[in-house]
Amino acid sequence: MDSIVHAAFEEVCSHGATGLAVTTLWTSLHSHLVSRGLGLCDGVKKALWANILNISGLRFEAHGVSYDSGYPKIHSVDESERLELKIVAAEHLCNSFVEIYDIKASYAGISQPQRRALERLAIARFAST
Repeated sequence: MDSIVHAAFEEVCSHGATGLAVTTLWTSLHSHLVSRGLGLCDGVKKALWANILNISGLRFEAHGVSYDSGYPKIHSVDESERLELKIVAAEHLCNSFVEIYDIKASYAGISQPQRRALERLAIARFAST
């Protein structure tokens, strides 16, 4: 399960500040699940979702409203899908995903176009694994 949670985390980080819809996440994880002999049944979704809610640095948003991971309504997979909830990684997590580890470099030395280029390279690297 840890490897699938990690794949979900990377998938969220690969979408940067725009975030990733919960329903899209399930589709994105299909190959990871199949390679481990799992299907995307309600039990698997529930277990994955519980782990995702516990990842520090993730935000949950729907239609301009932010939800804390402790908000009871989003603990339900079905309700999160109905809300069209998006998962958004904090900037420091996205920085790590694009391999910007130096705090000074991540805030001062890299322009927005350069950061976007790094994000695209990271996404391409992630997609090829």
